[in-house]
Amino acid sequence: MVDIEGKTILIIDDEEAIRQSFADYLEDMGYRVLTAENGRVGVDMFDRERADLVLVDLRMPKMDGLEVLAHITKKSPATPLIVVSGTGVISDAVEALHQGAWDYILKPVKDLSVLAHSVDMAFEKARLKEENRRYQDHLEQMVAERTSELHRTTENLRRNEKQFRSILDNIRAGIIIVDIATARIVYTNPKTAEIVGVVAEAINGCLYHDILDPEKPNGGRELDLDQGTDSSEHILKTHSGVEVPILTTSTRIHFNGKECLLLSFFDLSVQKAAMVEKEALEKQLRHVQRIEAIGTLAAGIAHDFNNILSVILGSTELAIMEASERQQDTRHMFQVKEAGHRAADLVQQILTISRQGELEKRPLRISLIVKDVIKMLRATLPTTIDMVHEIEKNAGMTLADPAQIHQIVMNLATNAAHAMRDTGGTLKLKLKNVDLDDTASFMDSTLNPGAYLRLTVSDTGHGMDPEIMERIFDPYFSTKNPEEGTGLGLAVVMGIVRNYKGAITVQSEPGYGARFDLFFPRVDDDGRPEQPQSSSVALPRGTERILIVDDEKVIGVIERKMLETLGYQVHVESDSLEALRRFKENPNQCDLVISDVTMPKLPGDALARELFKIRPDLPVILCSGFTTRITENEAKSMGIREYLSKPIQLEDFANAVRSALDR
Repeated sequence: MVDIEGKTILIIDDEEAIRQSFADYLEDMGYRVLTAENGRVGVDMFDRERADLVLVDLRMPKMDGLEVLAHITKKSPATPLIVVSGTGVISDAVEALHQGAWDYILKPVKDLSVLAHSVDMAFEKARLKEENRRYQDHLEQMVAERTSELHRTTENLRRNEKQFRSILDNIRAGIIIVDIATARIVYTNPKTAEIVGVVAEAINGCLYHDILDPEKPNGGRELDLDQGTDSSEHILKTHSGVEVPILTTSTRIHFNGKECLLLSFFDLSVQKAAMVEKEALEKQLRHVQRIEAIGTLAAGIAHDFNNILSVILGSTELAIMEASERQQDTRHMFQVKEAGHRAADLVQQILTISRQGELEKRPLRISLIVKDVIKMLRATLPTTIDMVHEIEKNAGMTLADPAQIHQIVMNLATNAAHAMRDTGGTLKLKLKNVDLDDTASFMDSTLNPGAYLRLTVSDTGHGMDPEIMERIFDPYFSTKNPEEGTGLGLAVVMGIVRNYKGAITVQSEPGYGARFDLFFPRVDDDGRPEQPQSSSVALPRGTERILIVDDEKVIGVIERKMLETLGYQVHVESDSLEALRRFKENPNQCDLVISDVTMPKLPGDALARELFKIRPDLPVILCSGFTTRITENEAKSMGIREYLSKPIQLEDFANAVRSALDR
C-alpha cells in the first residue's frame, strides 16, 4: 500500500480540463497536486518543487513531453515519470519509455481508477528500486566488514531478500526474474501467474521463451543487454494459448547471488483494442466524407443540368409558340418538351437520393410504398417468417415525403422481423381508411377528429413488458446488441409521424407479439398536384422593362425571348458586377430584375441586397438550378418577390413576372 501522506504529484498537460480532472481525483486520494500548462512551466516548477511523481503529456507547445522526460530523468533519475497521451501510437509509448518514462496511459482516461493504478504502481516501483539500491549498498558494506560480520550479513541478506520478495509478491504489475546465465525463470510474482493462468511454481524453472515471445528462436534481446534498463513490446503466452500484448521494462539486478534480469510489464490489450476502434471510426468517417462528396457532386450536376434543361425547354416553348402561329405540326416538339420534364424529374430524384434536396410533402399514396417494402423484405426474411398484407383497395392519400414514409415502414417491419428471428412467426402489414370515432380506443389524445389512414404493423414475436414499452420511443434506447442498432429508429419514426400531425400507438404483452398503429391525416384527391396546362392558354402579358442577370448567356437569351413574346422590354447581363454598375448609373432603368442565384463574383442574393440599398421597392425574382446558399423562405424574408426553380416553364415564368410586378 502506497504511503500517500506527504507525496506531491506534478501534472504537466496543455489541456486545462484534463489537468483539473486529474488534480481533483488525486487530491481526493490525499496527494498534494501541482499543475503546469506546458512543458517549460512544468520543468521550472519541478526544479523548484521536486515533486515525488510527474504526469506529463507528449504533445505540448514550447517544450514537448519527450524533452520534459529527458530533463527530469537527468535531474532526478529516481523520480517516477508517467506519460499520459492521446496519440494512441505504440511507437510513441516505446519512445517515451526509452526516454525514462515508467508507465504509459492512453487518453481519454474514461476510468480514473486506471490513473490511480498507474500512480500506485509507479510509487511501488520507485520504492522497489530504492530498496534494491539500499540492498546492494548494504551488501557492499557487509562484504567490506568481511568475515567478522559474515553471520550478521547472511541474516540481513535473508531478511532483505524476504522483504524484496514480499514487495514483488504484492506489486500490481507483472514481475518475472530471469537468470541471465541459464535463461530460466527463477521468480514469478502472483500477478504474472494470474495472467498466465497457472500457479507461480509452474512457471519458475521454465525457459524465458516458454512464456514470453514463444515464436522467437534463440532467446530475446533482453538477455543480451549491455545497458541496465530497457523497455520494449512483447507477447505473453497464457496457459490456454492466448497471446497477450505487453510492454516490458527490464532491469539488471542481483538475485540469490546471481546476475539476473527483473522484467516488469503491463497489459497492452486495452490500448490495442482502442487503436482498432479508432481505425474503425476513422474508416466510418472516411465513408461519411465520401457520401458527402457524392452529395456535393450531385448538387453541382443538378445545377448545371437544370441550366441545360432551361435552354432545351425554353427553346422548345418558343418553337411551339412560333409553330402554332404558323399552324405547323408541333407533335415532335411536344415530345421534346415532355422528355425535358422527365429529365427535370430525374434531377429531383438525384437530389433526394443524395439528401441535398429538402424533403417535400406532397399528396402520396402510402399503399404503393407499403407494397414496395413488402417486395423488398420478402426476399430477405427467413422462411420461418410469414408475411401477410391487407391493403384497402381505395386507401386514400396523405401529405408526406416518400423517403420518410419508406423509412417508417422499413423500420417497423424490420423491428418486427427481428422480434421473430429465433422463433419464426407472422409479420402483418395493414392499411385502411378510418375515422377517428372508429378507432377511439386507440387514439392519441393529441389527435384531432377527422379522416385518417391507419397503417398497422404487427408481429407474433416475444413482445414487450410495460417497462420497455414506456421507453421504446426514447432516443438511443434499444433492446438490441450495440452492433445491431443505435436505438434511434423508433424515436425518428415518432418525430416524422408527429411532424405530419399524426399519431402512433403500440400494444404488446410478453409472449404475444406487438402491434404498432400509425395514423396519418387523409387528404382528398383534389390535393394531387395539377397537371401542366396547354401552352394555348392565354398568358399574362405586359410592357414593363426587365433586367435579366445570368452568367449562362444562352439561358439569358432564352428568358429574354420568352418575355419579349409577352410584350416586355428586356435587357440581359451575364456579369453580376457589371449589372450592378449599370443599375447604379440609372436606378430607374428597369421595373423588375430577374437574377440567377449561383454566379461568380456576386451571387444573386448578394446582388439583390445591393439593389435594395438603392431601390428598396424594386421587384426582384431569383432563379436557381440548385443551391444550398439560400432557401425560398430566406429569399422571401429578405424581400424577394418570387423564387423559381430551373428549368423554368413559360407559363410559370409569365405568372411569376406578372405577380412580382403587380404586387
